[in-house]
Amino acid sequence: MSDLEFSDEEGQELEKKFNEATKFVAGNVTKFNDGQLLTLYGWYKQSTVGDCDGNRPGIFQMAKRSKWDAWNKVKSTPKDEAMEKYIEIVRSTCPEEDLSAVSVKASANSWVSVSTHRQEDDIREEDKTIFDHVQEKNFERFLEALENCTNVNDLDENGLTLAHWAADRGQDAMLSELLKRKEININVLDEDGQTPLHYAAFCGHPKCAKILLDAGADVTIKDSQGSTCLDVACDDAIRILLTK
Repeated sequence: MSDLEFSDEEGQELEKKFNEATKFVAGNVTKFNDGQLLTLYGWYKQSTVGDCDGNRPGIFQMAKRSKWDAWNKVKSTPKDEAMEKYIEIVRSTCPEEDLSAVSVKASANSWVSVSTHRQEDDIREEDKTIFDHVQEKNFERFLEALENCTNVNDLDENGLTLAHWAADRGQDAMLSELLKRKEININVLDEDGQTPLHYAAFCGHPKCAKILLDAGADVTIKDSQGSTCLDVACDDAIRILLTK
């Protein structure tokens, strides 16, 4: 079925279901294995951006390479079909769940939760990094690790900073602590050109968005697909914050 075969009403209903599915995945990452998350990433990018372009990342950039492969694999798939595939995977994996009941304030967003590998459950506590503590929302351990963190702008293996992860996870207290550091770059970009404010906006985390805005975050920055944080904002509450 092509995009032209959908009536306006059908297209709107499909987009509604797709958005519900992405929010469900964002808040329930552990229900999906890494293979499913990568597949969902491919369908998500095909649905929202279109065909994959650019060169395949090198062998030493395995995370980026895996994501590129997942996206490129579904190249030429029409947008509506890609959305249907995404919804189908989510429903088949979690058949008993009511996707429409998921709050927009999910704990993570589709960019991160679907585009990166989940943290393995068997990592020993002593081996966890400050990034792990942010992802796990462990504020106490985060504070301990922050004392020994020499540069809060460092990127992890997924190309994200601590501020990106805090905004993604809705950790406003962690974000506030990070902003106390003089070296913090509030407009730092991830591998897709997205700022922490992009993440807070897409996730539906108004507290994080306000903290970033109050600190001077730039709302005009466009990511690699030309989208500002306002373009990706998930609801009216976030949009109002961004347009004040």
